[in-house]
Amino acid sequence: MDHSLLAIEKAQRLAAERGVTVDYVASDASTYQPSGKFVLIITFFIQLFPEQRAAMLANISQALKPGGTLLFVSRDRSGSLSCWSEEDQLSLTDPEQIASELHDLRIQQASVLEDVESEHAAQENADYPGSRTTVVGEVRPGV
Repeated sequence: MDHSLLAIEKAQRLAAERGVTVDYVASDASTYQPSGKFVLIITFFIQLFPEQRAAMLANISQALKPGGTLLFVSRDRSGSLSCWSEEDQLSLTDPEQIASELHDLRIQQASVLEDVESEHAAQENADYPGSRTTVVGEVRPGV
């Protein structure tokens, strides 16, 4: 699922080149309600404002099978982006905030990871945010 049709087109091209079959959905992450139940849901760098993010997390949490895992990865507020507006920086997270938005899931791990490659990028581009990423792995209790 992605909101960008260009990103989906690129992903479709890459999947076709590699002989991989993928189902794509163009949607707003804050309102998307997955059909079916999944053992693994992964979100990477979906930067939403708190209310939108909470709605997204509630929807995808309900789409997990019992014992399923949600891996949430986003930009952490401790590595804030100087090139982002104050308003956009409201979409930055921290592990505790994300954990508090996942009411019906048991937290397996919530942490901030350093991205070694970003340190190199930061040296080349002063506007690059640095190396902080919030990672929250979740396990839904078995029913």
